[in-house]
Amino acid sequence: MKHIINIAAILLLAVAPYLVNAQCKDFVKTTGLSLLDTKKYLHDGHFNATSLEEGEEVELFKTFFSGEQYRIAVANADNLSKVEFEILDLVGNLIYSNKKDNYAKTWDMTVESSQKLIITVRVPAPKNASNPQSGCVAVIIGMKNK
Repeated sequence: MKHIINIAAILLLAVAPYLVNAQCKDFVKTTGLSLLDTKKYLHDGHFNATSLEEGEEVELFKTFFSGEQYRIAVANADNLSKVEFEILDLVGNLIYSNKKDNYAKTWDMTVESSQKLIITVRVPAPKNASNPQSGCVAVIIGMKNK
């Protein structure tokens, strides 16, 4: 019986990361796409989502094409109060930060020349570091319907 419990525990640990990713993908479909306003913006089809803990950040490199209008949306689980996102060029120049817009969840932009940009998503560190929260955070990108 003890061996069965050990095997079950090992299988659960092996499968857990896939379950978290599946939950985040569902989160994007149910919550994130509404931020995109799919009547105006066509989703690029990529599901950029992961589980982040307070104090962590992640970077996403994305190519944007000349003359196109884009909406970048960042959705987060309800237990994460604020999520900061920044758009930077490859040299590190800041193009936009939602921190200056009271942690807005979307930003619309038009790209004048095709370029690769960095989207940095950060969950600020908690004041009470002994009990950090974690949850799904997703970056959803859409191109304006013409």
